[in-house]
Amino acid sequence: PIAVVMGDLPALTPHALGEVLGVAGASARAMVVDRHGTGTTVLTSRSPHDLRPAFGRDSAAAHEAGGARSIDASAGVRCDVDDLEDLRHASALGVGPRTMALLADRSVVLPAAGPTAD
Repeated sequence: PIAVVMGDLPALTPHALGEVLGVAGASARAMVVDRHGTGTTVLTSRSPHDLRPAFGRDSAAAHEAGGARSIDASAGVRCDVDDLEDLRHASALGVGPRTMALLADRSVVLPAAGPTAD
């Protein structure tokens, strides 16, 4: 399938993306909903004409209304980073070496662990 993958998924792994694309290929349009249940982290389609991205606030509902089927995915695929709490959550899942280096170089202080949606 053709895919739009958000760029703010620091815990995404090649293996997890491959699994998503494998499952998504069975649907004309598919999406992965973010961990908060409102956004979209991955949108796929068999045809570029049918992709019809509608990213922004409540994009999951917009994509579902447009016929995209929600597919299950690992936590790293669902964890986009919109704020420091999201970054803390992604960091706990495991991020790549460049993200870890950036966090160390910038002395980013992540909020203390609290209840999470997962």
